[in-house]
Amino acid sequence: MIRWARAGACFAGHGQPHRIRWLRARLGELAQLIDWRTAQYSTGYPLGELLGMPLPPELPSEPVLGTLLRAALLDRDDPAEIQLWWEPDFLAELRAGVTSTLDTLDESTGLISLPADPASVRGWSSVLLHLRIAYTATWAPELLTTGELPDAPADRQLTYQHAAWLWDAVNTLHAFAVN
Repeated sequence: MIRWARAGACFAGHGQPHRIRWLRARLGELAQLIDWRTAQYSTGYPLGELLGMPLPPELPSEPVLGTLLRAALLDRDDPAEIQLWWEPDFLAELRAGVTSTLDTLDESTGLISLPADPASVRGWSSVLLHLRIAYTATWAPELLTTGELPDAPADRQLTYQHAAWLWDAVNTLHAFAVN
């Protein structure tokens, strides 16, 4: 759990340093995955050279990216061609958010320093929610279809604990920020 306090114009959070190191590592992996995907974009489609807008060649086959994009498009039923146009904006915003979130984390002390404004809180929360989806899709996909965190099988305790911790990290910030 992260404990939050107001420190002037910032929210100061404190988590266990090993959890913050784990969070930084997972955010780094997510950033690498986004960078890998965006490196595949090209203008090699009809009107691509004219528009100058690089797009993905097809919907992602990589499970984490596919899950993130489906989660982001929950209320939409656009054809694949439209989703390809929407993906670069989504991933660019998520990548920027990952960078901003990494800048708030001090893994040696476990401290988090976040501007105390609604946009920063929403951005930080959004990145951690997307990270939870990515982590869960990779390590515990059965958790994506349940509203509650079930008891973990003995061999998956740590995986479930990390998923629960990500959920708590977002919820504790939200509870603190609205009070």
